[in-house]
Amino acid sequence: ARSFGKLLNDRGHRVVAVASRDPSRASAAASFIGSAVQTVTYEELSKQVCSLLIAVSDDAIEHVARIFSNDFRDGTVLHTSGIYGVNVLPSLIGQGNSCAGLHPLQTIATPEQGLQKLPGSAFLITGAGRAAEWATQIVHLLRGEIIRIVPGKKPVYHVAAIMASNYIVALINAAVHAMGVAGVESETARHALTPLIKA
Repeated sequence: ARSFGKLLNDRGHRVVAVASRDPSRASAAASFIGSAVQTVTYEELSKQVCSLLIAVSDDAIEHVARIFSNDFRDGTVLHTSGIYGVNVLPSLIGQGNSCAGLHPLQTIATPEQGLQKLPGSAFLITGAGRAAEWATQIVHLLRGEIIRIVPGKKPVYHVAAIMASNYIVALINAAVHAMGVAGVESETARHALTPLIKA
């Protein structure tokens, strides 16, 4: 959320406010994104903006959407989940909002790292209408690549992302372990295998 916010704000797509369940996290995010960004509650945010970017953990998306749906109508909503489609936002869709997903095919450990990794990344866009158009604008703003998938196949897409990210780490660990069985110490094995991995 912080990385997206700062990149958008710095590239002329003004971020008005940030909300979080934890006010201190919202304050830190607002400070990171820009000095003019306000810290507000979820309820206040839905009354101040016409476009929402929900960048929370996958298991919190539906809960946050329900909070917004009380006051947010006829707006535009994006979420950044890699597993869910727009079906996770029924309460917002029911209020006449245009909803879509914008998932960066990227691993981001820190907000600072996100500033480096998000631009130029591939982004999956799901959904249609104004929300998908907004998602497309964001990807172009970040000079990214848009990918689309067959409807209903987001879980398969998500598995592919997990395999490409997490399984590589497991594979490298297994290779270091195998080197250990062959009598090579872990640090030496990692150092020796690095050029092979990179190549």
